[in-house]
Formats: sequence, C-alpha cells, structure tokens
Amino acid sequence: NLVKGVELILSRLLGLSFTQEEPEAGELWHPSVQKYAIRDEKQILGILYLDPFQRPGKRIQSAQFTLQGSKLLDDGRQTPKTC
Repeated sequence: NLVKGVELILSRLLGLSFTQEEPEAGELWHPSVQKYAIRDEKQILGILYLDPFQRPGKRIQSAQFTLQGSKLLDDGRQTPKTC
C-alpha cells in the first residue's frame, strides 16, 4: 500500500522514520486525512498529510500542495516542514 511504500523508501534509502501521529483538534480538513511525522534520530524534519481516499465532492486528481513552509526561528531552530 501507499503508506508502506513511503515508509520503506524513507527508512531504507534515507534512514528516516515515518510514523503516524494523532492530529490536534481542527488540524485536518477531513476525518479521513492521515498525519505522519518524518524524523531523523534527533528531530522531526517534516509533517506529511495524506488524503488518498475518494469521497463525495472531492476532486479526483494527483496533487501536492504545501500547506505551511518551515521557518527559521530567532534562536536558530527551524520549525518542521509541512507537506
């Protein structure tokens, strides 16, 4: 399946972990959307939202939208990238 394929690529090729996370209230635009964190050994590198399921009113298309870019904070830390 899609999730297993992404997890396999990230772990074997890039040495990253890919784990599903519980979204906060109001974070998702539909209950079927899934939230995943992409991590290295030290930190979260990004957040990926997957919305692969058909539903009434949803357009059938291949698409990727950046919801929020990362940000370099004044203390030198960077907020995670969101895809």
